[in-house]
Amino acid sequence: MNRFKIYLLYAGMLIGCTGLQSSCASDDERDITASGKPVEVTLAVSTRAGATDDITAPESEINTLRIYAFRGDELAGYYYGTATENITMKLPSGEISFYAIANEEAAGQLKQNNGTDVWTFPGPVDGSVPDFEKFTVTAAQLEEATFSTLPQAELTSGNDDAKDETGKTYKGAVLPMTGKTSKTVSANSTVQITLMRSVAKLNLYFSKVGVDTDILYLGRGLYLYNVPQYGYLFPRDNYEGSFNNLETDDGENTDSRLHQKGGMVILKCGWPEETADADPNNEEFSKTHINEITIFNNTPSMDASLSTHQYMPQRPIYLFANPNKISVTDNLPAEPSTSEVKGYYLKIMAHMHRTDEQGTAGHPGKVFYVSLPEVKANDNLEVYSTIFVDGYIGILPHWKITEWTAGGANIGFN
Repeated sequence: MNRFKIYLLYAGMLIGCTGLQSSCASDDERDITASGKPVEVTLAVSTRAGATDDITAPESEINTLRIYAFRGDELAGYYYGTATENITMKLPSGEISFYAIANEEAAGQLKQNNGTDVWTFPGPVDGSVPDFEKFTVTAAQLEEATFSTLPQAELTSGNDDAKDETGKTYKGAVLPMTGKTSKTVSANSTVQITLMRSVAKLNLYFSKVGVDTDILYLGRGLYLYNVPQYGYLFPRDNYEGSFNNLETDDGENTDSRLHQKGGMVILKCGWPEETADADPNNEEFSKTHINEITIFNNTPSMDASLSTHQYMPQRPIYLFANPNKISVTDNLPAEPSTSEVKGYYLKIMAHMHRTDEQGTAGHPGKVFYVSLPEVKANDNLEVYSTIFVDGYIGILPHWKITEWTAGGANIGFN
């Protein structure tokens, strides 16, 4: 039975917004605020990357920022621009609901509840103060904005067409982020908006159990199943959505029709032309001798770390939220039923050479399944899998949810 260790995630980024301070405002200004008349506020924006490295730093960048402020159902303030300049917004005092969207371009085309028509955020995009009578937007429209394009890590070195990950390096992607809050605006109030990434992040780590000369390749590919077709820009805890990448065999998949069966490709197959009746002495099997796992972990435990596992592929994989999960007490069947299983699961196609085996003869691939937990937007999910080259236990997988490093922007109403 698989065991799992879970660390709960907390929100990744904060935007701090401070109203006109009483120490800086005259008595007349405080009287105006108290009477419900407009208050002019300036947003001084500065970015903070937090404890990120060069690879993950883009995940905390804010390239564009859009803020809508509502009083009741009416738009009371609006801003669009970069996060490197001062922003002025005049707002009525009283209860204001703030909606912030960062890096919307990273989400591609938007729709309303995954409808048929493309939807764009209303408002000018040059930073000018808008005429509110010329465009309309509601809080409900913002919360119903969906996207179907997942950001991808950027290849920084190596051949993108190569099936082998050897020599490839990546950096993370700029990601869409959103946040909302309501606050009573006055001359001495403070508002904080928490920015949440609209996607989750998956990192995969592998090790092997065996003797010094045992060899393990992931050269037949890794595939992820039950990927939703879309996500909400403002994340929701639960929603019913249709799914892409179900495990089916339509005969049209290009990366190993026999083994992939429709999954999202995480690692490419070295020999996609392999057939069900392939001769085990076929030298073409040598094409699957790629993406080798070299780290031995002969005393695997639940306290996994990168020091005992190998990062493969060496890039983050961004995911839509998926509120479904497969029971962690049940092993997946050899062929999971797509009508019953809607949680994420990973299919691992391994190619092994035990110490007493030579060449390519008699080395059919091994198939392993790893089920994932419920995945929420802004989760950082790490999956550690130890594969047994010797013996018959197969695979020991477990996952944990860790903090996604804080980053983003500080915005202050001065």
